[in-house]
Amino acid sequence: MLTPEEKVRQLMLNYLTAELKIPLSKMAVEKSITVNGLIKRWDILVYNKNFEPELLVECKRPNLPIHQSMFDQVAIYNLAVKAPYLCITNGDNTVFAKIYFETGKFEFINDLTQIII
Repeated sequence: MLTPEEKVRQLMLNYLTAELKIPLSKMAVEKSITVNGLIKRWDILVYNKNFEPELLVECKRPNLPIHQSMFDQVAIYNLAVKAPYLCITNGDNTVFAKIYFETGKFEFINDLTQIII
């Protein structure tokens, strides 16, 4: 079913494949993981050329403002995934961040073209 969130997910997949030229073979969509004993599902995980997690994407429905709790959600998922880049999108607004695991800090980045996948 094409829910509003699914539409955003499909648009993001199109951006990743058409614009960034990332093959679908380097992506996992809506997979389950266990975090702190709870089963969670990520939206999109992109792997690098060595098939290591590179980018974790969380998709939200349009018109839902991006806020801190969404970062908290994707950061919790990333405890298990350990991707160095995170993305939250509602289709209208998209926020990217680079994670520095050694310091526990992050920085916002403008787009994904500055990372090599």
